[in-house]
This record gives sequence, structure tokens and C-alpha cells, in this order.
Amino acid sequence: MPICPSCGFDYRTNPVAAPLPSIVQPTTAQKALSMQGWPVRIVGLIVLVVGLAVSVGLLLSRNGGSANVPPAGSIWFGSSFDAKSFEIRDRADSFTSGAPVALVAHLSQTVPAGYAATIDIDGHSTPTIVAPSAGMDFYGVVIPSAFLTPGVHHVRVSDIGGNELASGSLTVG
Repeated sequence: MPICPSCGFDYRTNPVAAPLPSIVQPTTAQKALSMQGWPVRIVGLIVLVVGLAVSVGLLLSRNGGSANVPPAGSIWFGSSFDAKSFEIRDRADSFTSGAPVALVAHLSQTVPAGYAATIDIDGHSTPTIVAPSAGMDFYGVVIPSAFLTPGVHHVRVSDIGGNELASGSLTVG
């Protein structure tokens, strides 16, 4: 065949093959552009970790102290709570079945940083909570409505040694 189907070289005019196209090596700038994805991913990961740490710090905190938080050793219930001040909203002791139930516990003793506390609802312990670096005086959480069946429920927060730090009761109808 006198004409190359790949490069179009006409062998009829020159029997020597056309030179191969040179391979373009990436420049330093192109290499730098290809590496930009890694710093962005690392910064994104750091932002995610810091965001999680801040949210945990807001939910397990030494803050509180307003008029709408429970006294030390008590648990109050409501429809929700402020994650920064631990003020309970729509405080109540009775809830309709399926309604969201939030609880705020004001612990009778500060749980030191790195130590654990456990929430117990009707004798069933939930996963252990580890106090943040500042320690923990308050604890707030929204209990899934499916977890609370109709009836009276006793809630207790205790330290790792089983000492009661706060308690309260609610009724679901």
C-alpha cells in the first residue's frame, strides 16, 4: 500500500517512513496541575474532621446554665434542644407515640475528658459516650420515636463505674 492509513505518509514519493511523532513530556506546570487534586482532597478531609469534632463538642459540652436547662442530676424531655446552650424546647414529660423526643441531661459530676458515660433507657444501655477534651457536664440527644413504645420510660445516665449522673422519666401514649 503506497499510503500509510495511520499517518497518511505517501511512500510513492519517499520510500523512507515518516518520523514518529514526538512524545510530549508534561511540563512542571502540567505536573503541578495534576497534583492539585490531592491538596484539595486533604483540605476537604480536614474540614470534615474539624466539622465532626465541633458538632460532637456542641452535643457533649460544659456549656449550659440558662433557665431552660435541668438542674444537676436531672433529665428533661422536650421536642428538641439547642445544641449550644442545651436549652430544651417544648418541655414535657408526656409525648404521643411517634413524636420526636429530645432529652437533655445535666450531669451531677463532670465526666473528665476521654472518660465514658452510658445512657440507659428502661435497663437497656445505648452505646457509650466519650467526653470531649473539655469534659462533659451536659448531654443532649434526640431519641428515635420507634425506640419508645407506649408506656412509662426511665432514663438514666451513668459513668463507666455505674454511678448515676442524671435520671428522669417520661410517658409515651
